[in-house]
Amino acid sequence: MINMVDDAQRERLAWEAAQAALALTTRFDRILLCSMRASEPIVRAVERAPPGRAASERDGHALLAFCKDNFAEGEHHERLRTS
Repeated sequence: MINMVDDAQRERLAWEAAQAALALTTRFDRILLCSMRASEPIVRAVERAPPGRAASERDGHALLAFCKDNFAEGEHHERLRTS
């Protein structure tokens, strides 16, 4: 998880850092970009691109939508953290 993603510039930098981190290890398949000051603390989920496909800034949107649809507000980040 990368926290303090409080504006668009930090989101872009955090996305780049997440892509670099995913390229450096196979231990993690996704990194959450978060802002604990926001009403929705998960800003974006960045997932590893499947083999043969370049990473996209849209990666992770399906996971984020699932969390928002299936967990009460504020609960989704705790459930993701412990899964």
